[in-house]
Amino acid sequence: MDEIEVRELLPSEYKEWDLLVETAQAGTIFHTSEWLGICRDILSIDLQIYGCFRNSDLVGGCPIFVSNFKDISK
Repeated sequence: MDEIEVRELLPSEYKEWDLLVETAQAGTIFHTSEWLGICRDILSIDLQIYGCFRNSDLVGGCPIFVSNFKDISK
């Protein structure tokens, strides 16, 4: 049985992410770690890339921008 694990990628794993983006049919330059990092820096928000691993192989994932809403009043 295949073991599935979903977790945040370490920056050292971004090259593996970029290879997945390059080979994925739906992957574009806008999914690469370099482009996502540029957006992170320009927007001053955190970037988290989650990877889906099957038997230790990266097979999918999702980049997420995380913004801190602590300035919003309740």
